[in-house]
Amino acid sequence: MGLPSYQGALLMSSPSRSDTNHLMVESLLQQKGWTAGWATLLAISGNLVTISSRSFGVADKIKSGLGVAGPVIDNYANLLLNDPNLAFTYFPYSAVSPTYVAVLKNSRHADEARAFIHYLLSPKGQRILADANTGKYPVAPLSADNPRAAQQQRLMAQPPLNYRLILKRQQLVQRMFDTAISFRLAQLKDAWRALHSAETRLKRPLPEIRALLTSVPVDAASSEDETWLAQFDNKSFAEQKMMEWQIWFLNNQRLAIHKLEELK
Repeated sequence: MGLPSYQGALLMSSPSRSDTNHLMVESLLQQKGWTAGWATLLAISGNLVTISSRSFGVADKIKSGLGVAGPVIDNYANLLLNDPNLAFTYFPYSAVSPTYVAVLKNSRHADEARAFIHYLLSPKGQRILADANTGKYPVAPLSADNPRAAQQQRLMAQPPLNYRLILKRQQLVQRMFDTAISFRLAQLKDAWRALHSAETRLKRPLPEIRALLTSVPVDAASSEDETWLAQFDNKSFAEQKMMEWQIWFLNNQRLAIHKLEELK
C-alpha cells in the first residue's frame, strides 16, 4: 500500500480513535519490528485520502467510493461483502484478536453471567456464533466442510499479540501516530508526492530521502522501557514529547524537501 500507484486512494483510522485500528498498528509493529513497522506506516500515510474517525468508517467509505483500499478488521469488512465490487484479503501473518467476555467483580447477577458465558462457549453457542452474520470466527474449530475453516486454522496458528506490551505503550503509539501522521497529513502527502515524482523521473530509488520520511524520534528500546513509558501518564510530559516530535518531524521533512529540490 506504500506504492505510488495507491496515491490518494487509501483510507485508515487512527489508533487514538479506534481500538481495532490500534491492534492492527500494533500487529504491524510487533511483526515487522518498531523501526520497520513505523517506516511502513509512514510510507502508507503518503497515499492516504483522509484519516477516518472510526475503523468501521474505513470499510464504509470504501463502499461509498471515497477510497480504494485500507486496513480494517475482518468482521467489519465481511458485513459489506454482499457488494460484488468489494473484496477483503487477510495480510499474510494476520493475528487473531479475541473478543473478550467476563463477569464483573461485584456483579449482582454473577450466576446468570457465568451461565451466559458457558452458553457462548458451548457447542450450540459456538455454532450460533459461526452461523451469525457477525463476520467473527468462533473459538471452537469449524467443521472441515465450512468454507471459513481453512482461514480460521491459519489465523489460530499465528503467534498471539503481546497484549502486555500493547497496554504498556498504548499512549506512546497513539500519540506517535497522531503526531507523525494524523496532525500533518497534508504535508506528508506533499512530501511523498514529491519523492515519488523524483524517483520516477530519475528512475532510481532515493533511500536517503526516504529514510528522512520514514523515521520516528523514539527508538525500539525506549518503546519497551516501562519506566520511560510510565511517564506518559503525566499529561505535561506527554504534551512536551509531542511538541518535540512535531519539531523533529518538521525538520526531517524540510531536509527531505531541500534534498529533493537539489536534484532538480
